[in-house]
Amino acid sequence: MAGLGNELVATYYLGQKAILDVYGCWDGDTQENKFDFYDLYLRDLRGRKTSECINLGDPFHSLPTRNQVKRYYEEHWLVLNNQ
Repeated sequence: MAGLGNELVATYYLGQKAILDVYGCWDGDTQENKFDFYDLYLRDLRGRKTSECINLGDPFHSLPTRNQVKRYYEEHWLVLNNQ
């Protein structure tokens, strides 16, 4: 893969709490169809994309499951944002 990039690989619906997209990310040295890490992006409850990466600087190094995403959201994002 050339350059830096990302690709949507999963979307998880957390009930009335949130919708989170998982993006696989790579750099120029990554093999074709492989990802270096995964970032989580928050959507609003109407399903509109936001630019809010909730795990900036704390990436997943394998594709996270729905339960891992839910736990991360509840333990890190909600706590940090006092929700």
